[in-house]
Amino acid sequence: ELQALKTLRIGENELTGVIPTELGNLRALTSLQLYVNQFTGQIPSELGELQALKTLSFFGNELTGVIPTELGNLRALTSLHLDVNQFTGQIPSELGELQALKTLNFYGNELTGAIPTELGNLRALTSLHLDDNQFTGQIPSELGELQALKTLSFHGNELTGAIPTELGNLRALTWLQLSNNKLTSIVPTELGNLLALTKLEMRINQLTGAVPSELGHLQGMTDLYLSFNQLAGKVPTELGKLQSLIRLFLHVNDLTGSIPPEFVNLQALESLYLNGNEMTGTLPTELGKLQAMKYLSLDHSEFTGVVPTELGSLQALITLHLGNNNLTGPIPSELGKLKALKTLSMYQNQLTGAVPSELGHLQALETLSLCKYN
Repeated sequence: ELQALKTLRIGENELTGVIPTELGNLRALTSLQLYVNQFTGQIPSELGELQALKTLSFFGNELTGVIPTELGNLRALTSLHLDVNQFTGQIPSELGELQALKTLNFYGNELTGAIPTELGNLRALTSLHLDDNQFTGQIPSELGELQALKTLSFHGNELTGAIPTELGNLRALTWLQLSNNKLTSIVPTELGNLLALTKLEMRINQLTGAVPSELGHLQGMTDLYLSFNQLAGKVPTELGKLQSLIRLFLHVNDLTGSIPPEFVNLQALESLYLNGNEMTGTLPTELGKLQAMKYLSLDHSEFTGVVPTELGSLQALITLHLGNNNLTGPIPSELGKLKALKTLSMYQNQLTGAVPSELGHLQALETLSLCKYN
């Protein structure tokens, strides 16, 4: 009956039951927010009558059923949050008519089918989150038309096929999250055009080919996650140009070659995971200059030579994994200077000499593994 009502916000309560169909009579409504309650049942199709609606937020409930096609009538809508519910079925292609839409969040549901190509029509879209559903098929190349897009997250689905090269056109993109799918083929070199990108996450897929050297163009990158794929070839020296990089995860691939000495330039780096590859060569002494390093994991590879004494300079180091390599020589006494170290793992190498008494200075140490076999 509240015909003049413009905002209805009753989020974060313990409301139950179904959403009343009568809300479709509130023709002046611009904001409808029922988030974080315990509503059940379906979204009333009558809500498609709310032509003035700009914000629709139902996230964090127990809503079920399909997403009504009638929501495609809400031409003024700028924000649509249906995440963390139990919706099933496909995304209606009619949502591609929402030309004003800036935010589309459907993550944490049970949605299936293909991602509609019509979403490529949403030219105002800045955020698209479809994580943790059951989407199948390929990523639509039409999404490369979304020039305003800043966040694209499809984590935790069953998407297949190649990563579209057209994603390299998304020049405003800051976060690209495609992890935990079944994507194949290569990492497109065109992603090196995404100069605004800070986070690139593609772990737990079936990607092959080389790590593109073009990723070295992404000077603002802080997080690069390509682990648990089938990437091969050498680690590009160009990654040493990423001076903003904080986390580099390339573990459990088929990478070969040595650690690029250019990594000495990664002064912001806190986490370096190269374990579980087929990398060879000696450990660069330059690693000792990465003063921000907290987690260094180089185990289960084929590294040779001695453990650099320079690693004793990494005062922030918490975890050092060097196990299951072909390292020789003594354990450097300098490692006793690593006051923050909690885990030191050097098992299954060919190390010789005495265990340095200086390791007794590691008061924070919780795990010490020096055995011949794991």
